[in-house]
Amino acid sequence: MVKCKRIYHYKAFYNRISSLYIVIIKEKGWCWMNWIENMNKALEYIEKNIEKNITSDEIARIAYASKFHFMRTFSMLTGMTLGEYIRQRRLSLAAKDIMSSNKKIIEIAYKYRYETPEAFTKAFKKLHNISPSEARKKEESQSYSSNILSNNS
Repeated sequence: MVKCKRIYHYKAFYNRISSLYIVIIKEKGWCWMNWIENMNKALEYIEKNIEKNITSDEIARIAYASKFHFMRTFSMLTGMTLGEYIRQRRLSLAAKDIMSSNKKIIEIAYKYRYETPEAFTKAFKKLHNISPSEARKKEESQSYSSNILSNNS
């Protein structure tokens, strides 16, 4: 059985930021509570617009931060870049779509902003260690479906 990589997603990221609030840090009049609220707004924006073209400028604006500061802080808190986070969320949602619908894989690839099926397949396989078509074939195997969905929910 193929074991999928576990990724950060909205809830895990929210919990990680919330735990930072326990230690109230104030630097130069800046409070973590405001930053956490603004990061949550940015994450909600990402989740609502995950199928659209999202730019780091838009997200930084939602978080009331400069692009540089937002990107640096996001990376520090999550251990991944904003682009990696969005890519992993899209591939996680694509895996759910592949296993729970009969849509063509190419339609799912375009839905999650991949320009070619080859690029989608390469990214999918890199994250999940299985190709999209193999994931669909194994969808009938309940143990695999439960594994991939629980790892990416």
